[in-house]
Amino acid sequence: FFLVSILQSLLEQGLVTVGEDAAWQVDRQAFGSADFAFTLPEALRESVRERLRRVPGTMRRILDLAAVLGQRFSFPVLQEACQQEPEAVLDAAEGLVARRLLQEEEGSGTYAFSHDKIREVVYLDLSGARRTLLHGRVAGTLEAQAGDQPDAMASVLAHHFERAGQSPRALHYWLLAGEHALA
Repeated sequence: FFLVSILQSLLEQGLVTVGEDAAWQVDRQAFGSADFAFTLPEALRESVRERLRRVPGTMRRILDLAAVLGQRFSFPVLQEACQQEPEAVLDAAEGLVARRLLQEEEGSGTYAFSHDKIREVVYLDLSGARRTLLHGRVAGTLEAQAGDQPDAMASVLAHHFERAGQSPRALHYWLLAGEHALA
């Protein structure tokens, strides 16, 4: 993953290209003048951030929400939590797949981040206020979808309500999750 992320960033910046003969071509002058930090963890985070800077606004907001949902999520939950037209959310999800930030599980309507490190960078780069807001939105969406049968997803609801700063609701679902586990 590390190498793929760094190569993807170099390709997107035009520092490395693939020629007609499928051979890698390096723009040595541009590459030599570029300011890279090669300590691997920070270089990786910066590589991911560089890719993320090129993601258009609406698509990026949907990616932010997806990072709050977790490594793997369903399209219906993403669409509902986004509070946008389904086709706009689908266009954004397909764009994120084309950019290799997300993967679609064939025929299932389920998406996953291409690598958890991408999700981690997106999530950790959110401001605390935005994270809280998005966790609240996700919690409300999941709670509405669970209806009167929240037992199976009580721990997920508790997690999102806790992260949203809604302690009484989080406690309710933590207790429900405990009861469900004991049953």
